[in-house]
Amino acid sequence: MRRLRIVPLVGAVAWIGACGGTPTRESLGSSNQSLAVCPGSATVLGVDVSEYQGTVDWTSVRSSGRTFAIARVSDGTGNPDSRFATNWSGIKAAGMVRGAYQFFRASEDPTTQANLVVSAIGVLGDGDLSPIADVEVLDGESGATLVARLATWVSVIKSATGRAPILYSDPGFWDALPGTGEFVDNVLWVADWGPPCPTLPTPWSAWDLWQTSDTGTVAGITGAVDLDEFNGSLAALTALASGAAAAPGPSDAGVDPGGPTPAPPPPASTGCYSTTLAGNVAANTCVETDAAGDWVQCDSGTWADRWNDPTACAATYPWGNGGHSSGGGAGCYSTTLGAEEPDNACVQSAADHVWYQCDNGAWVDRWTDPTACNGTFPL
Repeated sequence: MRRLRIVPLVGAVAWIGACGGTPTRESLGSSNQSLAVCPGSATVLGVDVSEYQGTVDWTSVRSSGRTFAIARVSDGTGNPDSRFATNWSGIKAAGMVRGAYQFFRASEDPTTQANLVVSAIGVLGDGDLSPIADVEVLDGESGATLVARLATWVSVIKSATGRAPILYSDPGFWDALPGTGEFVDNVLWVADWGPPCPTLPTPWSAWDLWQTSDTGTVAGITGAVDLDEFNGSLAALTALASGAAAAPGPSDAGVDPGGPTPAPPPPASTGCYSTTLAGNVAANTCVETDAAGDWVQCDSGTWADRWNDPTACAATYPWGNGGHSSGGGAGCYSTTLGAEEPDNACVQSAADHVWYQCDNGAWVDRWTDPTACNGTFPL
């Protein structure tokens, strides 16, 4: 993700490499801060890309076990990423959580930069992370100027999207900046390649995203790519990608991070605790966590996006009157199977590899209809 950088630390040794801006890169610096925070017991793998990765086969990336991806929008205002629109839609089509970052230029107008991001991503939906500022160069400005203009960028993004943006940096660069305490409530994406646990920049004491390497190899991507981890479960990542201020604990995606901590399910249970229902539920139970229609399914003790688990629901708990067909309705013709299928049949489409369910005569995204499948037909 980095461009050519002079690491602002005495004794730091730099070299040239490649990634998200121009194909040049330097080493990460080290920080005066020694706080290293290791990942928790659950992590989710991802990648971040720019036009320098060329054409990406997102279905293969998803099949490799990568669950989220972050694509570059632009380098400042003058260099929009030629692959962003294709990557942005491709990530979504592959069923992955997606994010968008902008290489932040302190020498350019922060409002114009932020508005470019907002225009590129459109309206954020479930499965979309908050916009990200990639902060790693002074760009000829003082540290104080960078901090002030970044604060403006953050404010414009939050006002336009309703979400606090995520900040990416490494401790070697960030800790040389003055007065950064105002960003403590923004989610941190820390860059620290190589160690088993990342060192955090001030003022953070925890991280949600970690760029672990710039030389990764992932199916579907030609050449080296940045590798990333999310510090939490898939359900927690989904919550963060639905507008939560921070990743929630071990509950379903409808948890309010500012609310009371729910009781966990019994030890060794394959069930899950639902904050929406305020109780434990059995494995494969499907719960609609809010009125927007966000469904999760209890999968071996943890909540998973319903999209990712076509196993029949043991029971369904809609937020209100979900209006889903309960079976016995009209069937649907599947071009993938070349046959008429009954109501509630679930088919993985050959066109986009997405799961669809017959809902009383019409195909709908499996995400929107958690009614038990009347037969499943994977590719």
